[in-house]
Amino acid sequence: INIEDLEPKVQSQAEAAIVNKEMREALTKCEKILKELEKAREKAQGQQIIALWTKLKIAAEIFTGEKRDVYAAYDQVQEFLKKYEDIAPNVEQEGKRVIHEQEATALLEKVQRPLAHAFVMVEKGDKAA
Repeated sequence: INIEDLEPKVQSQAEAAIVNKEMREALTKCEKILKELEKAREKAQGQQIIALWTKLKIAAEIFTGEKRDVYAAYDQVQEFLKKYEDIAPNVEQEGKRVIHEQEATALLEKVQRPLAHAFVMVEKGDKAA
């Protein structure tokens, strides 16, 4: 056995092990953020949805950016990317919509409270008169 023949094999196995470890760590991180994002969406937490989506986009860059070809062969990565691409078109808009709805509701409550109070006062005044 020639040691020089073995060296490239050992080196490529070591590189594959590193890629595999990076992939698993990144995938675990992405899946965790994805779960948090799903919870935020269920609870309609607008700011949280946008923050987690941004965090997920950054974490997923390992699979969507320049190195995507390195990880494309992994089934787990393909499964994650399918989930990621399913939510990608809508999740940011959904977060913004939720925030606008919450702001609109808060504004409406601010306006309605004094109106309701004034209405009660008018009714009491009518009964007194």
